Amino acid sequence: MGTPSKTASVISRLGALFCAGIVLGIISRFFRVVDLGNGPINGRLVYAEVIAAMSIAFAIILLPPLTYSFYFFPFDLIMFICWMVAFGLLANVRCSYLVSSSGYL
Repeated sequence: MGTPSKTASVISRLGALFCAGIVLGIISRFFRVVDLGNGPINGRLVYAEVIAAMSIAFAIILLPPLTYSFYFFPFDLIMFICWMVAFGLLANVRCSYLVSSSGYL
């Protein structure tokens, strides 16, 4: 791997790390609010949180620009598909049990 590809790899892993951290923080905050209101937790949200945690873990593991990180392209493709599934599942999440929580909605 050349220097430009190593630099691009590190930048993209940092971007994935930051984006997954933001998603994990937002969903964790939502879980906290639901827990305070004694509401049910949707399985779709749990799936998105697990995908975000896995993305953070693997972004940290694959962050150093070593030669083995290039061979994880199929895993990156699988994680991309998992993120698209999470987005599709979260597109229609309804939170009717939080209607009384005007501060959050």
